[in-house]
Formats: sequence, structure tokens, C-alpha cells
Amino acid sequence: MKGLKRFVTVEGLNLERFFRMTAEQGVACLKARRRGRRCTFLIDESRLPVLVAIAVQGGWQITQGSRCGAGRHYDRVRRHWLLGGLLCVMVIGILLMTQMLWSVSLINAGSYVSDARIFLRHTGIQAPMMKSSVDLNELREQLEWRYPDVAWIECGWRGTALRITFVQGISSKDEHLCTSARDVVSAESGIVECVITLAGTPVVSSGDLVTAGQTLIQGYERGADEQNIPVSARGIVKLRVWDSASAKVSLYETNTIYTGNSEKNIRIEGPFFALYNPDKPTYEHFDIKRGSMPLGGLFFPFMLHVDEYRECRAERTIRSIEQVKREAEEAAMRILREKTGFDDDFVDKWVDYCMIEDEEVCAIVYGERIVDAASYD
Repeated sequence: MKGLKRFVTVEGLNLERFFRMTAEQGVACLKARRRGRRCTFLIDESRLPVLVAIAVQGGWQITQGSRCGAGRHYDRVRRHWLLGGLLCVMVIGILLMTQMLWSVSLINAGSYVSDARIFLRHTGIQAPMMKSSVDLNELREQLEWRYPDVAWIECGWRGTALRITFVQGISSKDEHLCTSARDVVSAESGIVECVITLAGTPVVSSGDLVTAGQTLIQGYERGADEQNIPVSARGIVKLRVWDSASAKVSLYETNTIYTGNSEKNIRIEGPFFALYNPDKPTYEHFDIKRGSMPLGGLFFPFMLHVDEYRECRAERTIRSIEQVKREAEEAAMRILREKTGFDDDFVDKWVDYCMIEDEEVCAIVYGERIVDAASYD
């Protein structure tokens, strides 16, 4: 077969003449290994008849060996064709199985589980079937039209399973079946900005002043027979609330002034003893600058410590009032944001200042924001 390589062994006398004749006929002998009167080499299988004719003409004995490279694998497949065929059938079967629908999962369907399974069976979507016959976009549109109370529906594949996820627009509990009322109360104190009632009866309106814990939406609705029906109240109540935070910053600051005088204390410390100068500096106020340096290694573990005592004096100075106000305002604003949350957007904010005993400036920052204060008791 053209393009395949095969090992050939030739045996006889005067092998040099044999290789000269093969070269004249254009037969390339590769990777030749000679032992006495026997030589093994690699040739192109398509040139094998020419080689045999040369061997017959010169009286050399030629023996065909095994194929090399891809030809060897080709021979193995021919010898084990049944096993190779079964392997191909298995691979094709696995690929075919991965393209089929084997199960349908309904996630968070709630009370719609039974009806959704009946709908899927009527539309012909049931295992097993080919994935290509299922249009996910069309299936999602049909389910959303069939169940308008569901916020949205997601359809997708997870391996060989069809996953249909129902995203409910309300709490997973069947609130419309509740037998006791549940009110919406205020989580903070402030002035009502707007009330959006989804269920229940509102008892406050825009402009009302409410306190934390006060009922905003009562958990009942008036029915057709003028009777109060208990419901789970739901809604959005926007409140205009105010928060404040304060910070104090000293008007004075203490600076360290060095006089230029200094003394050094040197000590040597080892694992069992220490050599040092016990004298203390005579300065009333001083700073210490310390440095260490090893004197040896593992077999000479000593450290040289140098302490430099620098004489200094403290000087108290008064700072600019504007600078102190700015620092106090920044500190108070940082505390206010930590208190309310960095993501809160203030509608308005302002700051007041006061002086405490002519030594500290106190900044009080007020922030106005609009929040949803609806809380369910």
C-alpha cells in the first residue's frame, strides 16, 4: 500500500552489490542495521515488488517484516475488526444518547407541578426524545402565557435533562390562602413619601409622620359582601428619614522638637548572657532609635544592639480653624456612611459646628435619604 512503511530483512553474500542495485532502481532503504550476512531496513511498501525482483535476480533471500507507524495500527485493526467495529458502534451510541432528552425537571413550580407535567405531555415533550425537536424559546413563551402569575420561566439544558425553572413573583408561601392577617409595619421613623399597596389596606398617606413599629398597611381587605377578609399585607412604603453622626477633633496638636543632643547605649546579647551599659540618659524627654546587627552565625549566636536616645521636647501648637473643621466634617461623614451603609444615596446633607471648651471642634453631619421602610411583622 502506497505511503506505508515496512521492515524487510535480506540475507546473503555481497550485500553491498544488493544495495547498489536498489539505489539504481530508486529504492530508498532507511534505518538499515547489518549483522554479518543479514541486514534489516525500512522501505516504502509500494517499492516492495522491485526489491523482491532484485533479490531473486541476485540470489538473496528476502523476508518481509511488520509494518511501521500507521501501517502497524492498520494491521491491528484488520486483525481485530470485530472489536474495532463494536468500539465505533459504542462511540456513535454514546454521542447519539447525549443528543437525546432523558428527563424533565420542574424547579420551584409549586402548585403548578401537576398541570405543567400534563401540559408537557400534551405538547409531546417527554423522555426519551431528541433535543433538536424541543424549541426552548417557544416552550418558554407557551408556559409564560399559560401561567401569567409567574414572574418569568427559564428553560435550559443540563446535560441530557430539560430544566424548567419557575421564578415566582411573590413569596414561595401561598399567601392568598392564609387564614390570619399580617400587617406591614415601619422599620424606621420618618415622613411618608409614597405608598404602593400590593395587598391589604393602607392606613397612612403621603406627608404623614410615622415612627418605627407603626402599622402602615393593615392585613385585611373588604370583600364583595362588605366583610373584612384577612390577607398577608404587602407593599412598598417610601419614607423620608434623617440620620446624624458627630465627630470631635482637637484644635491643638503636639509636635516633637529635637534639640540635637543624643546618647548611644551599646549592648551584646547571647543565648546565656548579655553585656550592656546600665547607664540611663539624663534627658527629661527623649525618643529611642534602636538597631540590631548579628555578630556571628549559627555557631556564634550573638547580637549587637545599639540604642540611640535623642533628646526632644513637646511643643503644643494651635491649628487653623478651617483645617480642623474640614477634618471633623470628613470624620463625621465617614461615620454617617458607615452607620447608614455606603451604598445609600443621600438626598440632602448639611453640617453644624460647635466649639467645646475652646479646645475641640465638634462637627454634626445630618443626612436625608428616602428608603423603603416596609417590614413584615
